[in-house]
Amino acid sequence: MKRSATVHRIWLALMVPGMLMAAGPAAAQRLRMSMDPGWRFTLGDPAGAERTGFDDRMWRRLDLPHDWSSEGTPREDAPAGGRGGYFPTGIGWYRKAFRLPAGPRNRQVRLEFDGVHMNSDVWINGVHLGRRPYGYASFSYDITAHLVSGVNVVALRVDNSLQPNSRWYTGSGLYRHVCKGRGLAILRATQPGTLVLTAGADGVRPATMRVQVLRGKATDMIPPAR
Repeated sequence: MKRSATVHRIWLALMVPGMLMAAGPAAAQRLRMSMDPGWRFTLGDPAGAERTGFDDRMWRRLDLPHDWSSEGTPREDAPAGGRGGYFPTGIGWYRKAFRLPAGPRNRQVRLEFDGVHMNSDVWINGVHLGRRPYGYASFSYDITAHLVSGVNVVALRVDNSLQPNSRWYTGSGLYRHVCKGRGLAILRATQPGTLVLTAGADGVRPATMRVQVLRGKATDMIPPAR
């Protein structure tokens, strides 16, 4: 038990530098907003779908979570085979246009995905934020520097075409929640989580750590802008 507690403290300490935020009044202003409603989706791999001005009006409108494999028809020759329930996989795209709610400026904004299966690439306003190959863990991106005052567009490509890639059914797509936040600001996924806050960590004063466990769902919804 003593060894386990030590490992846990080291993990928290390693997390702090990447999550350095001022505790205090800002914590009370932290906003969690669900990005689940009003996405556009298509199967396939259309060229240029990451661009802000791409025409997605013919794409299907849906709310998250979404698993396109479960919507398909099982086939004996499906690439995923029996381990994938013989369901289809492939490549799919998601897009959402949204407006950032009014509020104080100079606040960090993050976009967090609770789970995407798998090999996801994410863009905000045409800027590539990163690639996440693993399909079972949550991840987030700081989008503060890429937001505009009008309509913002997030685009996400999911590639689950390399099959078989699991010993069980995984599903395909944005199969969990997506959220966005401001203030301490997390456009974050609506799952419970842990937020680590520090104060005084400037190399001179001793740092104070406060761990806040987040429970429940996002407090507000971000509707689609079009």
